[in-house]
Amino acid sequence: MAKNAKGNKGLVPRTYLEPHHKEEGHESGEEGSEGDVEVAEERAEGAQVEHRTDSHWSAVQKALSEINTVDVLTTMGAIPAGFRPSTLFQLLEEGNQFRASYFLQPELTPSQLAFRDLLWDAKTGTIRSRASRVSLILTLWSCKMIPVPGVSIQLLSRHVRLCLFDGNKVLSNIHTVRATWQPKKPRTWTFSPQPKRLNDRMTSRYDAH
Repeated sequence: MAKNAKGNKGLVPRTYLEPHHKEEGHESGEEGSEGDVEVAEERAEGAQVEHRTDSHWSAVQKALSEINTVDVLTTMGAIPAGFRPSTLFQLLEEGNQFRASYFLQPELTPSQLAFRDLLWDAKTGTIRSRASRVSLILTLWSCKMIPVPGVSIQLLSRHVRLCLFDGNKVLSNIHTVRATWQPKKPRTWTFSPQPKRLNDRMTSRYDAH
């Protein structure tokens, strides 16, 4: 979650952001680093250390560990240049608000007496469909010139994640599509419009939900 100078909040990909340094904040940053060193020394001596109550601290630690891992693998030549952790995958791991099941489940009003996003037809006693003003169909056929990772990296599955993004936040569920490839053309990914069967050998726990 990010906030701009006007006070607008929204989800922004990590690649859209860059650190903002203030001259007045150098001293406080140095003091914070010294505090971290003191915490580490106390842990080494076996003393009891109180856990941080800052809710953002775990996110900072996670981001640092991800950057370090990617940097190390990139230096070793195992990951092609430009690769980074998936932003949409991180959003999926944070909760259910970007999954299809969240959008398909009816939501009640605060009074719990009516549906918030459904129309009720009192005459027939059934739910009435809401007419759509805009309908957009996106077909994904193939992706070409995909860099091949190093031989030391084990590929479990290949996926592409799609969503509606207005430049500020994600507007829809995050859809995951599994890609197929041929050993003769490892840099080309193709996608089948037909869903896989449950008894298909290619179906695994790494497939899209």
